[in-house]
Amino acid sequence: MGGRKIANQSKSSPEEILLAKKQLRRAIITAVFLIIGLQIAWIIAISQSAIREVNQPDSEFEEIHLFEVPNLLSSGNNMNVDYRCSSSLPENYSSYPQVSWQMISSSNKVVAEWNGNAGGDCGSFSKKLPFGTYQIVSDESDAILVQELELHIWKSLQFEGHMVALLFGMILGGDSFWRNWKKFRLTKTPLPKHKLSQKKVWDEVNERMSENDETSSSLSKYEKMIALPTKQDVKSEKEYYSPSFEQKEEESSVDEKSLIEEKEIEELSDLGEGTMHGLEGPLQKDESIKSVKDIWDL
Repeated sequence: MGGRKIANQSKSSPEEILLAKKQLRRAIITAVFLIIGLQIAWIIAISQSAIREVNQPDSEFEEIHLFEVPNLLSSGNNMNVDYRCSSSLPENYSSYPQVSWQMISSSNKVVAEWNGNAGGDCGSFSKKLPFGTYQIVSDESDAILVQELELHIWKSLQFEGHMVALLFGMILGGDSFWRNWKKFRLTKTPLPKHKLSQKKVWDEVNERMSENDETSSSLSKYEKMIALPTKQDVKSEKEYYSPSFEQKEEESSVDEKSLIEEKEIEELSDLGEGTMHGLEGPLQKDESIKSVKDIWDL
């Protein structure tokens, strides 16, 4: 009895998959351009050189010229050196003077030499020289001598530089490529059934929250359209409906006076009707009153 397979859906929407694919493509293009750019930059760097003048017609003749081939980064690589030499005859000079020179290393080994009549090239060459100190010994003559050296410093590390540039390009561009590739792979990974049900519930909740946000934003727009009372309007309304302080004080004093009068009338009514007894006739002395206290005892 064969089991039925249930096709799991992807955990991401088609829009998310398309976006991840675009980001991965952009990361690949960026990494490729970065690697190519670093390689071009290194090619430009190794094409640079240092030129040293040995002898020139407008300067004093130098019989011995010292120069050094550096040991870059302790690599021990030989350096490309170009030596250019040309000679010419002075004006109104009928004979051909002799031109001779030697290049000697620090171990007194003759690296190169030339000897001949002046006129044209006089032993130019391009060689790879080991690192160390060298000297060019030239014999002074009546000829016009032009000598110069060109040291291609970084060309001795040409291969190593390309490898380093490639490594840097892979590190800088590969990080973005790796992250976007993992993201794209996750979007294509099938989603388990229980995860799929959870995703549907979450999508429904997210959709409801979005609808609530839209409702709140629309209400806030309508609130802005309703004109709210200003502070001046509230103040005018309070002044209109509320009496002034002096008016309140006058009304309270009138009410207080009327209450006092009513109370006095009530107290007098409790005493009954008055008579003239004791107020008429001649005054008589009461012998029982000796002090003020006796008055209260009457």
